[in-house]
Amino acid sequence: MAAVGLRTRSHGSKSKRSIVRESERSTSRTIDTSQLQCWTPKAQTAFKIIISARFSAALLSNISDCDETFNYWEPVTYLPSSFSMYMTLLSMGAWYLDNIPLAILSTASSAIIGWPFAGALGIPIAIDLVLRRKEIVQFVKWCVLALLVVLIPVVMTDSHFYGKLVIAPLNIVLYNVFSEHGPDLYGEFQSIKQDITSTEERFLFPIYPFFCLCGAVTLSSVQKIYHLVFFGQKPKHYTTSSNWMAIIVGVVFAILSLSRSVALFHGYHAPLDVYPELTKISEDPVIHALPVDANVNVCVGKEWYRYTSSFFLPNDRWHLHFIQSDFRGQLPKMYSSHQDATRIIPTHMNDMNLEETSRYLDIKKCHYLIDLDTPEETQREPRYSQMKHDWSVVASVNYLDASRSHRFYRAFYVPFLSIPHNTYISYNILKNRKPKIVGRSKKEFLEDPDDEQW
Repeated sequence: MAAVGLRTRSHGSKSKRSIVRESERSTSRTIDTSQLQCWTPKAQTAFKIIISARFSAALLSNISDCDETFNYWEPVTYLPSSFSMYMTLLSMGAWYLDNIPLAILSTASSAIIGWPFAGALGIPIAIDLVLRRKEIVQFVKWCVLALLVVLIPVVMTDSHFYGKLVIAPLNIVLYNVFSEHGPDLYGEFQSIKQDITSTEERFLFPIYPFFCLCGAVTLSSVQKIYHLVFFGQKPKHYTTSSNWMAIIVGVVFAILSLSRSVALFHGYHAPLDVYPELTKISEDPVIHALPVDANVNVCVGKEWYRYTSSFFLPNDRWHLHFIQSDFRGQLPKMYSSHQDATRIIPTHMNDMNLEETSRYLDIKKCHYLIDLDTPEETQREPRYSQMKHDWSVVASVNYLDASRSHRFYRAFYVPFLSIPHNTYISYNILKNRKPKIVGRSKKEFLEDPDDEQW
């Protein structure tokens, strides 16, 4: 009987514990699980936002570097460093999601198709796989596959157009790192380890995703600390109590970004506004009195690096030419107009960025001149707008004079305040009042073996 009673009491005690556990499970089921999740935009919403930003950038962004026009790759895409930035973003995301093949493939694409030195950003992935996870075989396998998928098509394409075996990424590294003067002239490899203040901004593009990541991690950590201090261990997602922080940061960031974008557009968009005026000029017989089949020489001096592209010239009879300026480096050289032009080794080139005088056209042969009317002038950069006997201004757009403008208001656009605090000068199209020659016919131009084209 005692044994039976003990078993009865034990059974009764166990039943009470079971009831308690059931009660706890019942209570846990009543918790609103939506409070344990944070809001994120749907994939299609995020895509629409990103694609809208890309279209806006394509329409409104300025020419930020001469490579966007004169290199063979940049004009049809973004800068190589921008492409590397997107690939870095993709590789980091794939790494965090443990998608190793995509992480390695993205890193390879960044280094081989875009900018070889951006491959250094894949070192953390390599360390994680090789040293921490000890997945050496998988790492080597996907590196080899990435080289086969990415490098071989690049080499085949370049070799076809150059007419010989060309490994472009390797050539870039050899010149910029191992040649005698490459690192001193362009310093792309040095930009990896230099102080950030002495590096061109475009060389920093590949690490911009890390700025975004660090900002997001920092904001998330601050929100978590706030939730822990003021709300303890309540079963709520930390963002429910600290969303106001994210909203404030997001709004401030959006306002500053919009202000910066408007400032850049308003202050420095003049080149993209001026060159389309050439088409209007070509259709105005009062201004443009040359024969219809004549070739027209459009010249640039100190403004050569802001040249938009030949897409902005009215037609194939209008040609860009360089005149002397205070820039004493090597100017871009046009491709030959003959067949297989990419396979022809150009003359008058050097690998030390020395001035090549063969690039220059006699200014008297220029029909039109694009020039920024700065107050300062030198012997090689006179103020052409003041030489009224030789030149007349036929189109002009305001351009921000950064050296004479307020530092804050030139960097950020503030309605009603930026314009009064900034100084603007004229970005001009000037017409030669008495050009030395009238352009030849298109047929004569193309038959001349010494003529080249962009």
